[in-house]
Parts: sequence; structure tokens; C-alpha cells
Amino acid sequence: MESFLSDYPHISDFLSSIAQYKDTFIFDKLYNPAYGFWPHLEYFLLNQSRYGNHESIIDRLSLLVPITMNVGTAWAKWRKFRSAQSEITSIYIIENYLSGRVIEIVPVNKIPTPDLLVGLNNSKYFIEVKAQSGQQHGSEHPRSKEPYLYSPQDENDLKSWLFEEAISSRNGKPMKPKTIEADEKQADILIAMIDIHNTIDNVKDQALYICPNSSFIEKNSIKINSEKIISVHFFKSDYPMKRSIKNLKEIWLFNESHLDKFIVLSKEAVLLNHMKNKR
Repeated sequence: MESFLSDYPHISDFLSSIAQYKDTFIFDKLYNPAYGFWPHLEYFLLNQSRYGNHESIIDRLSLLVPITMNVGTAWAKWRKFRSAQSEITSIYIIENYLSGRVIEIVPVNKIPTPDLLVGLNNSKYFIEVKAQSGQQHGSEHPRSKEPYLYSPQDENDLKSWLFEEAISSRNGKPMKPKTIEADEKQADILIAMIDIHNTIDNVKDQALYICPNSSFIEKNSIKINSEKIISVHFFKSDYPMKRSIKNLKEIWLFNESHLDKFIVLSKEAVLLNHMKNKR
């Protein structure tokens, strides 16, 4: 094991429990001690028993994806792995930056359910977590050294992914926007870990492009220990949807590498009210 893992004993134990850990996606990141996911994963592994129902996340992190695996199967496993990463990073942000509390990881059911039950401002909220980068696909194995990744291209792609109903160009099937998926699961909040190439640098302009009927409220910057500052930009928003939304109150958007642009598109100011009461 790499020497830096002495700082992350729970990750070291986790990897040691996987007989073929060199066939995992996690193994591919061990060359980088500064990988931002390490603190998130260590925190999750330390607290997993408190959340309960963590087996699905552990299973997705532990997926074996040898380089000889069929490319289509490997990419399907990549999407599952990224969904686990997005849930772990969301848990870390909620509890460490936003002063919230993850009450439980919602157990997997035959009926689709949201991912997390969270306490904010003395109330409970169901959260659905999505990873936009989990939609990537490519012509090469995802663990090859230089895979050709199909990445979301810009803000227009993100807007479509969040709000627009369309037909898949890949299989011709209807595609539900993530807001509809979250609302149908009775989620109060949608957290989206996004992966776009910004063509709009200004956060306010970017948010208004993604969700045009929005107005800026305020910005809050939060720093914990020696970690990156997270800058939360709050907007009052009406979502550009043809369907009516029954349950969804808020959308949180963040790029795991750029927490300085954490965008909240809100109908009911859930997170803003929580943070004001925590001051």
C-alpha cells in the first residue's frame, strides 16, 4: 500500500479487505495523494455504521473492473462507482461544510427511493444524489490510461440533463430530466455532482443560463480546517419545466474540483434558512 494511506487508516483497511483491489477504480487513484476524494472516503468509512444501510455504497466502491472486461460492462460499472462517489462526497459536504446531519442512508427498495434522509434546521429532508459525470461513456475501457470520455460539454448540456425531457440518441428511449426523477422519488432536494466545461465564468450568469427564471440572493463562503473554501451562491428559482413539480424544493449543484461555485437553485430557501439559523 502507498505510504500516504497511513493518514487514512480506514481506507487502508477497506482496500485490504478487497482481495483483488488492483482491479478497482479506487486503485487507479492511489498514485495521487492529493486526490480530493480521500478525506471524503475516510470520513464516510469512519461513520458508515452511524448512517446504516451503507452496503450498497460499499459494493459500488468495491466493483472489480479488470482491464480485460467488456467495455460496455465496464462503463456500466463506472457509472455505479461514480454514483457511490457522489453520495459519499455529498455526505461529507452536508456534515462538514453545511452543518447538517445525515440521519440515514435510505435503504434500497423495489420502489425507487431517494438516497439520503438529512436533518437541516430542525427538519428532515429526503435528498436524491446524481452524478452527471456518471453519464460518460467511451469507446475504450474506462480504466485504460487515456480513455476517450464522452463528457458533458457545457452549461447547455447541464440544463438539458436537469430540466428537459428528450429522446435518447443512443437507444431511442425517453429520457427523464433529473428533476423529474428526484420529484417522483419524493425527494425534497436534488444534489447534482456536475462535470462540465464552463463556457460562462461568472457564477450568476451561469446560474441564470441554466435556470433563467432565477434571482440572486446572497453568497456564503465556508472554510473548514485546511480544506478548500466552499462558496455557496443562493438563488430564488422557478424551474423551467413543462410538468409541475410536487415535492422538490431545492437543487444543489457542485463540481467536486471547484467547490467555490456551489449553486443552490431554491424554491423554498431550505439551505439558506438552515445556514442563517446556524450562524
